Amino acid sequence: WMSVSGTIMLISTGVYEVSPQDGRPGARSAILVTPRGASPRVANAYMNGATKFIIEITNPLTGNHVNADFNFMVMDPNNL
Repeated sequence: WMSVSGTIMLISTGVYEVSPQDGRPGARSAILVTPRGASPRVANAYMNGATKFIIEITNPLTGNHVNADFNFMVMDPNNL
């Protein structure tokens, strides 16, 4: 699916809640997140409810959450 609208809300430092308005992510969805920035960044994504998911971005050297721009893609071949 492709969502062209929705909301991305900063919950706390480096933690974002994504709510696609017209997409249908589910428990079998694969979420690929690419954080941006010159410093090292690691991203983690997981479902948070029926249609929302959380993206966490951390600095792998310190383990601390950090704010960063990111791109993401959700793939679910069973939910076209």
